[in-house]
Amino acid sequence: MRIVAQLKDPMILLLLGAAVLTATLRDFTDLTVILVVVTLNTAVGVIQELRAEHALAALRRLAAPQARVVRSGRTRMIVAAELVPGDLVLLEAGDIVPADLQLLEAVRLQADEAALTGESVPVEKDAPDEVFAGTVITCGRGTAVTSRTGMDSALGRIARLLSGQQPRQTPLQRRLRSLSRILSIVAIVLSAVVAIAGLIRGLPLPDMLVTAVSLTVAAVPESLPAVVTLALAVGAHRMARRSAVVRQLPAVETLGSVTVVAADKTGTLTEGVMLAERVWTPTAEYIATGDGYAPDGAVLGDPRQDGDGDRESLVRLLRDVVLCNDAELRPPDGDHPGWLPLGDPTEAALIA
Repeated sequence: MRIVAQLKDPMILLLLGAAVLTATLRDFTDLTVILVVVTLNTAVGVIQELRAEHALAALRRLAAPQARVVRSGRTRMIVAAELVPGDLVLLEAGDIVPADLQLLEAVRLQADEAALTGESVPVEKDAPDEVFAGTVITCGRGTAVTSRTGMDSALGRIARLLSGQQPRQTPLQRRLRSLSRILSIVAIVLSAVVAIAGLIRGLPLPDMLVTAVSLTVAAVPESLPAVVTLALAVGAHRMARRSAVVRQLPAVETLGSVTVVAADKTGTLTEGVMLAERVWTPTAEYIATGDGYAPDGAVLGDPRQDGDGDRESLVRLLRDVVLCNDAELRPPDGDHPGWLPLGDPTEAALIA
């Protein structure tokens, strides 16, 4: 099906038509060139799609949430895809909600629903509220029963709406389709004119047919599809080096034509990271340096009075901040190069 999709391109169809004509004329040199171009064009397109889908599949596996469920009285970890309605799910800070769940019990539970609603502030949840698939538990813990899974979940219904959209042709595809149509019409008309002119001059019909077919083949730009495909492949390679995965080659040209991007900034244009930078005690002000949730940096400040009183106040304040805190910081690992917060982002910033 991938190969057939590549061969449906209007320029490729034009080349295949030219290949049939050159085979009829026994012009094996032109036939070989055309077939090489068609094969190259198709191979590059298919390889690009396969690479993109493998990359996307790997991203999906990394993002696939797991669920902590209670079955037959035992707690176990399962892949979210194995959840069924009625499963009892345990939720803690940092968990990705694996399906639409109805809370049976909640203790200071908050969920980040930005991925679903665009709301950047965590939403407090209590029994019998619902938490939705794809959202993240930022604080607290809870017990919930699975109500909807897969395409029946709120996130799944959005995916179903998007999947019903028919893919549109890119501006480049429309221009190439128009060009191939014009070339076909012009080549056929001019070849017919040449054949008719030759017959009027009294030339033999077989010779005129051969001449007309030869002119039609000569009018087809065999190298154009290959040039376009290679140019787009180079663009896709450059984008891949910047961590942008292109599923289909024509999207490269479309993205290159973009002048304005409208996007939800939370977690996309912004980092989605809370940072605590200033600390006040009764007698002094301090500035905390560092970036993100990494426990690096220093606490800088000039106390307004001498002695250890300000130092002791700072230590007491930071001690209370840590003790009255449910967040944790996860160190870098193979999947995440930076420090990750588990729990409320504000409390994680205070921990850092």
